[in-house]
Amino acid sequence: METNSLIGFALAALLLNLSPGPSLLFVSARGLSEGKAAGVVSALGLATGSSIHAVLAGIGVTAIIATNQYMASVVAITGGVYILYLGLDSLKDARETSLTNLSVKESKKPLRKLYFQAISVEFLNPKTILFYLSVLPGLIISSGYTPIEALFVSLIVPATALPIDIIAGVTSGTLARLSTSNRTLTVCLNYLSGLVLLVIGVGLIYNNL
Repeated sequence: METNSLIGFALAALLLNLSPGPSLLFVSARGLSEGKAAGVVSALGLATGSSIHAVLAGIGVTAIIATNQYMASVVAITGGVYILYLGLDSLKDARETSLTNLSVKESKKPLRKLYFQAISVEFLNPKTILFYLSVLPGLIISSGYTPIEALFVSLIVPATALPIDIIAGVTSGTLARLSTSNRTLTVCLNYLSGLVLLVIGVGLIYNNL
């Protein structure tokens, strides 16, 4: 493998994962509403979803979808609708929490459910899809990578994203935990997580209509 192109791709992947987007906002929202464990599990789910894209990009499936404008828009809008649903569900949970027990639990939803939700969010994330399409193919072609090497390079994206997402999830979960002694702050954080998801969903739908 060419070291220079590999380092360049790793830096591009790092910048992608550091920039605010659906994935980073999603894991932060999950940490706020569900706790640190949920934030970590959501980060693992996002990494899994990105890894699935790595495999699909390596075998050419992602490129086929993206070349069809209609299919690409359907995928993006589907992702927006799904995140919108998650936001409404979070607001519903926040309202129920404010009316009953206000203590922040480490996770109010089964971690397995949160994990698969995160996989779905990342799999339908147009930002991730576009990155694999715009950067990865040129690198693979110009460097002459074998299929195995191409897959390894593709997995750099979830590998660089995982620690960033974990930190975001744990930080948000810690903030939520610290708010348990403050009734108003607890309710506000719970509603904030739902609103963040709604904004992500509406943005994805609006940008792809």
